[in-house]
Parts: sequence; C-alpha cells; structure tokens
Amino acid sequence: MPSGDNNPEKKNPLVQIARYSQLAFIFPAATVVGWLLGAALDKWLHTGWLYLAGLILGSIAGFVELIRLAVSSDSKFAVGLACGCAIAYVNFFWLKRVVTALADRATETSQPQSSKGVVLRFLLRYVLMAVAAYVIFSVSPASLYGLFAGLFLPVVAIACEAAYEAYAALARGI
Repeated sequence: MPSGDNNPEKKNPLVQIARYSQLAFIFPAATVVGWLLGAALDKWLHTGWLYLAGLILGSIAGFVELIRLAVSSDSKFAVGLACGCAIAYVNFFWLKRVVTALADRATETSQPQSSKGVVLRFLLRYVLMAVAAYVIFSVSPASLYGLFAGLFLPVVAIACEAAYEAYAALARGI
C-alpha cells in the first residue's frame, strides 16, 4: 500500500493550489447558501426573520469547515493561512487610512497630512506583503499557499458583498 507522501497528487503543485484555494471560497459560499435558503424559507413560510437565521447558520457552517480543513492540512499551511488573514486585515486597515487621508487632503476638511507620509504608508503595504511572502516561502511552499488563501479571503468576501448589493438593488428596482 503506497504511503501518503508518495502520492503524486500531493506533490503536484497545481493540485495543491486547487485544494488550498477552496479555502477562500468555503466561508463566503456557505454564508451565501445559508442566506439564500433562509430567504427562500421566508418567502415560503411568509416570515421575515429566517434569512437572518440562515445567514448565521451558513456563517457557522463555513467557519467550521474552514477550521476543519485548516486543521486537517499541514500545520505549516495553517500558520500561513493565519499569517495571510492577519496581513490581509492590516492591509485593509492601512488602505482605509490612506484613502481617508487622501480624501481629507483633497477636500481639506481636516488637518492636512504630509503627501510623503500618505504615499509611504501606501507603499509600505506592498513591502509588508512581499516580506511576509518571502519569509513564508523560505519556510515551506505549503505555508505560502496558506498565505495566498488568507490574502484572498477578503477578495472573495468583497465579491459576495458586491453580488448581494447588486441583488438588493435589482430587488428594489433601482
């Protein structure tokens, strides 16, 4: 019986990328499915709160599946995923601050900030991601895949939010 380490599918980088990229879609997909099921039950049963229950249950199911897959994977991958999520959060926070500073500077509504400081913070985001990717890649390629999965989680969440907003706008007739 062949051992798991000799399995050619485990060594193929495309198979590993496909396996790890599913992590970026599990949580938002489970949340959307829970919301859709709750909304369908709301229409069928003529209630107005089941969509919220479906949203919560879908989020919980997605989170449980995400944790289950991360734990069943290599521990280096789980560390990479955690680092990717943390970097994505810091990146988003810094981007929000830079955009706010640019808007304040353009509208002159608050104390003007240094242009060099705004640009430096904007560029520092990319330096942070590059350094983290280099450090993680030097440890293990599996943890690099985890880093990418963590970095792309906000992207998938934003895409789901955009789809919901488009649906809500169409439902209101806008």
